[in-house]
Amino acid sequence: MEMKQLILASQSPSRGKLLTDAGYRFEQMDPGFDDPDEPSLGGYRDARALAEDLAMRKAVSAVKLCIAQGKAGVILSSDTITVGDEGELLGKPAGKEDAFQMVKGFSGGEHAVITGCCLINIDEPHQRIIFSDQASLVFGDISDEAIKDFIETDGWRGKSGGYNLYERQAAGWDIRVMRGDDPTTIVGLPMLEVVERLKTFGVLPIQK
Repeated sequence: MEMKQLILASQSPSRGKLLTDAGYRFEQMDPGFDDPDEPSLGGYRDARALAEDLAMRKAVSAVKLCIAQGKAGVILSSDTITVGDEGELLGKPAGKEDAFQMVKGFSGGEHAVITGCCLINIDEPHQRIIFSDQASLVFGDISDEAIKDFIETDGWRGKSGGYNLYERQAAGWDIRVMRGDDPTTIVGLPMLEVVERLKTFGVLPIQK
């Protein structure tokens, strides 16, 4: 199977780093579709269905842009939704106070993160795969001062739930991913499944 160009329909540095660390070469682009900052189930059966549909909408929008620009290859898109301990859906914080309250709400408790993904072959748009993964994690008690210091760094901007797992763990926060769950799902791309799905589209990591 001929190796196809991979196009990540996201400008997220975190998602780009996950693909780079996995050995992929890819182009990164704005999908031309903005997911809602405050996700709502609406007519969706659950949060996974919502995340999958938003990922699909991003991919379809990116395909249209690529066709207009004469690009070929495989589109990979994703959408991440955080689910609070009471089942509430959380998106990206609207501002510093919202970010503080969101992260503070995780302290000392458990919540879940769902990432929906979509792969579409630009040359054959009917060839697509939609999937999702869910991971649960537990926050230790994070002090208000530590949260405030973090909020001032602006590291919460553009992130579902207001934080990046790896960055906060590196900063010394007590955050534990549940056994068996894929931590990359929390970061924005469930790489264990993404790697397998990309193979079916003829996209493989570049050997280092």
